[in-house]
Amino acid sequence: MRRKEREVREFSEILGIIRRAAFMTVSFIDDENPEAPYCVPLNFGFTADESAQELVIYFHCAQDGKKTECLKKNPNVAVSFVNNPIAGVPENQDEKTACSWTCWYESAIASGTAELLEDSAEKRHGLDAIMLQNGYQKKTGSLPSYPDIMVKKVAVVKIKVSSLTGKKHR
Repeated sequence: MRRKEREVREFSEILGIIRRAAFMTVSFIDDENPEAPYCVPLNFGFTADESAQELVIYFHCAQDGKKTECLKKNPNVAVSFVNNPIAGVPENQDEKTACSWTCWYESAIASGTAELLEDSAEKRHGLDAIMLQNGYQKKTGSLPSYPDIMVKKVAVVKIKVSSLTGKKHR
């Protein structure tokens, strides 16, 4: 990382960045168009083991489509989370000078291997993580339940993170 003073090193602080993210963007390798990655914003959930510094990210999608086709051919993905992208001027700077402006943000970048889950218990676990990230338990006070037919129909993807970095400028 070029700007070491902006690097976030603590795993727990990177998890905080991810927790505050409204969505993530996942980049896939598209064998049909190898000259350009395919990226898409998605809602997500995650589980983390802070003592082992292990992160698993989940998303859901249709069983057929571009995302699942890409994953079946190449499971390697990259993921980004960005929060607070607000432009502004630091104190004691001239607002009228464009070069004085900056962007305040916090971000996390991960890469890893994605897997389409088959086991219904694992799919439910991933769906729970997604629902928790999106505020379900705060609104209801409980975990959701899913009809068996819906669990069977939905694709749930698990990303085992192998590399994780964080950065912030606030």
